[in-house]
Amino acid sequence: MGNMDKSMFPIFFLLLDQFWYILSPILTPPPSNSTLGQYFVKNLKILLVDDFDTMIRIIRNILNELGFNNIVSAKNGEEAWHMLHKAKFDFIISDWNMPKMTGLELLQKVKGSPDFAHIPFLMVTAEAEKRHIQKAIEAKVDQYIIKPFTSAKLREKILQAFSTPQTIQKPEDTRD
Repeated sequence: MGNMDKSMFPIFFLLLDQFWYILSPILTPPPSNSTLGQYFVKNLKILLVDDFDTMIRIIRNILNELGFNNIVSAKNGEEAWHMLHKAKFDFIISDWNMPKMTGLELLQKVKGSPDFAHIPFLMVTAEAEKRHIQKAIEAKVDQYIIKPFTSAKLREKILQAFSTPQTIQKPEDTRD
């Protein structure tokens, strides 16, 4: 370092460390989840509907990883429908195949109601046949995701559900 006194090295590194501490939030790109918007993520109230506790736990864990923490669950469409009348929800994630009221029946009721039609609805299911997807589209589902899925795919579908209604892309693994 040429003319620099060796006793200056500790001060130099201390200054460099302080400089980095101040500028790192500006220079470091935000984590990928921040594109969902911190305020949006923290305040979004999600109604998660599935009759299998294991799926509720898996999806809840993925949502928590993505920063969503305000999650309420229901065991079937009938229970979810009653919950919608008691509390305000910003997003619905529902399984298709459930007892009492299926996810498709819940979707039809939600989108047919002036009070709830505005709530984005994500159908989570193992139903990959075109006719099932077509039924969900006809019922005005906002997005559709086929099990099994990754957290990245769920994140993508959530973003798409809030971007533009009826933007469903044909899943790659659909069967005729």
